[in-house]
Amino acid sequence: MFFLSFLKVHAETVLLPLGADLQAIIEGNVEGTEYRLGRGVHRGHELNLKAGDSLIGEDGAVLSGAELLEGWRFEAPYWVHDGPHSKLIPYLDDESRVWEQRANYPHDLFCNDVPLIQRMALSSYLLTGRYWFYDYESDKVYIGFDPTDLEMELSGLSNYGIKALKGRATLKNLKIENYATYNLTPAVDLGPGALVENCTVSGSHCIGIRISNNSIIRRSVFNHNGLAGLHNGGDGTLIEFSEFGFNGWAGFSGDWARGGCKVPGVTNTIIRRNYAHHNTGPGFWFDINATSNLFEENLSEFNSWEGLIYELSCGCEIRRNILRCNGLDPRGGLLWGVPFVIQNAEDANIHNNYFESSPDSSARGGGVGIINQYRPQYTDGFCGEHVAEGNSIYDNVIVMPLGGYSGLQYGSFGWETYDDFLKKPNVWRNNSYYSGKPNSGNFHWYAQGQLPEDFIAKFYNWEAWKSLGQDDDSHLIGKHSSFFNPNNDEIRQLIIDTTGISYEELKAPFVDNFLLDDNDEDGDGLPDSWEKTYGLDTSIDDKDQDLDGDGVSNVDEFRFSTNPSKTDTDGDGIPDDWEISNGLDPKSSDPLADPDNDSLTNIEEYEIDSQPKVHDLQLDQLPLNGLNMWLKSSVINYESIGSVPLWSDHRGNGVTMKVPFNHDAP
Repeated sequence: MFFLSFLKVHAETVLLPLGADLQAIIEGNVEGTEYRLGRGVHRGHELNLKAGDSLIGEDGAVLSGAELLEGWRFEAPYWVHDGPHSKLIPYLDDESRVWEQRANYPHDLFCNDVPLIQRMALSSYLLTGRYWFYDYESDKVYIGFDPTDLEMELSGLSNYGIKALKGRATLKNLKIENYATYNLTPAVDLGPGALVENCTVSGSHCIGIRISNNSIIRRSVFNHNGLAGLHNGGDGTLIEFSEFGFNGWAGFSGDWARGGCKVPGVTNTIIRRNYAHHNTGPGFWFDINATSNLFEENLSEFNSWEGLIYELSCGCEIRRNILRCNGLDPRGGLLWGVPFVIQNAEDANIHNNYFESSPDSSARGGGVGIINQYRPQYTDGFCGEHVAEGNSIYDNVIVMPLGGYSGLQYGSFGWETYDDFLKKPNVWRNNSYYSGKPNSGNFHWYAQGQLPEDFIAKFYNWEAWKSLGQDDDSHLIGKHSSFFNPNNDEIRQLIIDTTGISYEELKAPFVDNFLLDDNDEDGDGLPDSWEKTYGLDTSIDDKDQDLDGDGVSNVDEFRFSTNPSKTDTDGDGIPDDWEISNGLDPKSSDPLADPDNDSLTNIEEYEIDSQPKVHDLQLDQLPLNGLNMWLKSSVINYESIGSVPLWSDHRGNGVTMKVPFNHDAP
């Protein structure tokens, strides 16, 4: 109901070959032309499409704004690349939008398409391998590692990759990477009515892609952009099955745009089935008078700030999402960095979501935070004066391994008296809380002071919170630390029961991009790109064959996203067929996990061929023969190995060691 029809009638497709003046070819054709970008890396082009143009890439077609750096020399202790290098983009002096000086330098150095962090001085930091230094005066690039056999690229050949501001552009099967964008410019800038499918936009110093009204973004990837993967959305836009990862690294201010996907001012927009992860900033962000939008079935995890911010907006439907393990480097304040923050926004319908805070002690615990600051300057009539009120938070699950806070904080703007505060309340109901610290204060709210206009900020425990009329039909359940395990079947089922969808189903298209390929020449149910990657024949039906001889057929290898050429996809010592047969994840290295809590790790269960999800053995029944894993302690979260100082042999042989196991019997 929101979207334009993208029906086009094209004449002959025009080839844009490698080495040609691509913009000159475009200028020589009429509006509505379909172009085919030839295979190979097209460096230094700035393409301006006309109204209704289509640009479709051949396999391996790349638009790049970076030059390839070869011929490095060693100058102890650094590796150096001498100029001349492109300096098309100037240094900017804009302190208002940056937190780190490096953000003002749009040139970036990439190692195999991953950006390094620029240092402002030559120092030993470079020797860690994560940093680089650009001596602008002598035009030399410095790194601290041997670049042999690595693809090193320096952006700066072009200001941008594609502009199509006249509207109705179509982009498909393109990779657009490594542009030295600046001053809030994107690598890809599209007008209204755009269609973007199966594209990757990465390595832009500022923004990856900017879109406008009535656009569709589908099955695309926006990773490693310096400020944000996507910014601006426009009304009547659909964003689905797209990935926003590792954005926000360039040192820009986090207060106004940094993160995975930010959509300000949008109306009647749908954002669904997307994946935001490992962004510096929030994963997703609605802002400034966004209204009547649907945010559904998205996955947001491992972001430094919130999984989702709903700011200065109103009337959105937020349902069936999974926001987990965010707030890894949060702002100050107990309600910043929780899985979901409502910031000066109202009338949201927030239900059937799974909110899980990180078990990391340095991360922010909690569930849903409401921030109410003084923000009337952004009103446009749609969303009033941006008072945080009238939000309904119900039928959600909030999982807090280390406890933490939900509630409201930061001011009483919009409420002259405490009675005003109660007239259009924010309401929590029918939620389920699972806390590793249920006896500590879990809620932050306001109480009546001595005068009608007095507000008192207070911390409430569970019973006091319910006495306010909040969550009166909800449950707070204390859990042992062993419960907060991502491989816990109870957690997995909890996600499904709450959202109607599994974590694995939401994440699968982004872990294995072959799920997005519809081409199947031989009709065997295996996408051609998947068969080509693993050396299978795309012309014959080989779904029932077993390439690696591990007992898992090719079609089952595809179905379970395992590697058909490896008997142990995740390299954890447990073969794929055994993990699949016993309900374990063959893509997740989990040899030390213990899903049945019987003190036998998965790899020990494999070695004695017992069931890893059935508590069917006692320690005194274990055979000493056949086990290579001799030394272990009680069960812990296997991700925290390394912080455990000493392990003992549970079989009573009196042997201790500093690692959890070895493959040699003592």
